[in-house]
Amino acid sequence: MRILTWNVRTSGSRVAWNAFLDLEADVALLQEAVVPADVAAHYVVHHRQAIKQSGKLQPWGTSVLVKRNLPSMTVAFTSAKRPWVAAELSKWGAIVPVTIEIGDRKVLVISAYIPAWRVPLGELTEPQKGEVRLRALKGNSIWLADFLWAYLVDELGAQEAIVGGDYNSSVLFDRAHGGSGGGNEEMQDRMTALGLGDLLRVTSPDRFSTPTFLAPRNAKPYQLDYLYATSALRASTKSCVTGPRDLLLQKVSDHLPIVAEVDV
Repeated sequence: MRILTWNVRTSGSRVAWNAFLDLEADVALLQEAVVPADVAAHYVVHHRQAIKQSGKLQPWGTSVLVKRNLPSMTVAFTSAKRPWVAAELSKWGAIVPVTIEIGDRKVLVISAYIPAWRVPLGELTEPQKGEVRLRALKGNSIWLADFLWAYLVDELGAQEAIVGGDYNSSVLFDRAHGGSGGGNEEMQDRMTALGLGDLLRVTSPDRFSTPTFLAPRNAKPYQLDYLYATSALRASTKSCVTGPRDLLLQKVSDHLPIVAEVDV
């Protein structure tokens, strides 16, 4: 089964969607997407419109696309332990959870777009903030990834899962500040501690060496995108690579897709 994640950064670029179709994904986790009808014809599309920090709608959203031969169902974020965490994840339209049936197995698949802004925290108490906030940070410096992590702590259990998307997070950001203050490495270590391993590390052990994003201001490459999987899926991953670099050179998107081949 071919699984990919990609911030396509498009509201209708035909070049991007042709490139997507050429990758022949069985399951696709897309961000900043407006899925055209001819692409949707090949998939069941689970999509949510993203919300800006101001509360207004974005022109695009987050999607999970699943080939029609694989039964799939959108699931709601719910949590008996921390309902306020589920409420934040449901609020912004940036994270889409889906269950997929593969033979007699059910896999939780989450497409995540983590905005590069702090979440407006509304009525959350300081103890609640402290439950999700990265140790390296203080006050209201909380990102949507922190709520997703807390949800997975409470709800993942023994489920097989794939979590991928644009995290807007790179360990190189911390390194640029002397290795402290950013919390980006801690964000990724949290996922590892949950048993969710970065599939790019299956074939490229150096976590600093696999860029997926080209920063427009300084032309520096960073890995901002991740495709995490639980241990059984990670063990059956045959390969995981980034998509053709020409996609960056052609400015199809400022992100590259991550494409994994997994035996299921």
